[in-house]
Amino acid sequence: MTPSAIVSKLWGQRGGCWFLRCINDQGAVLASALKIAILEASDNLPDPDVIAQEIVEDLEAALEQFREIVVDLDDSKVEKTTH
Repeated sequence: MTPSAIVSKLWGQRGGCWFLRCINDQGAVLASALKIAILEASDNLPDPDVIAQEIVEDLEAALEQFREIVVDLDDSKVEKTTH
């Protein structure tokens, strides 16, 4: 039996409202579980100042890596022109 046949059978036997209510109930359960997981995770987060400092450090490290790439590219241009 195909999924659409199963849906049609359930729709016909129980009525459309029953089927939609089941789908809605499952969605509500999943949404509640997700909210709980987010709340539990947020209890373990560091202070916003600590997070901001970590972001700044990561961005500065990334900028330094880009600077190194630019230097490497410039060096490779010089090597090509001298050969």
